[in-house]
Amino acid sequence: MRGAGGQPLTVQLHDIGGYVIGQQSWASAQAAQFIEWNVATHPAGLYVLRAVSQGQQQTVKVVKP
Repeated sequence: MRGAGGQPLTVQLHDIGGYVIGQQSWASAQAAQFIEWNVATHPAGLYVLRAVSQGQQQTVKVVKP
């Protein structure tokens, strides 16, 4: 998410059913915040990455082959 540097940031990874399978939060995010989740136990398919900071939201589709 652009513009989140120095601001609170919450990032969630959702499966296609809307369930949160990963979440990380920072009180003060870096300008380029590194996020890593192990999804090896989750099936192939479509996932949604959602980032929220200061009332702004960005959503990205993620495909696991």
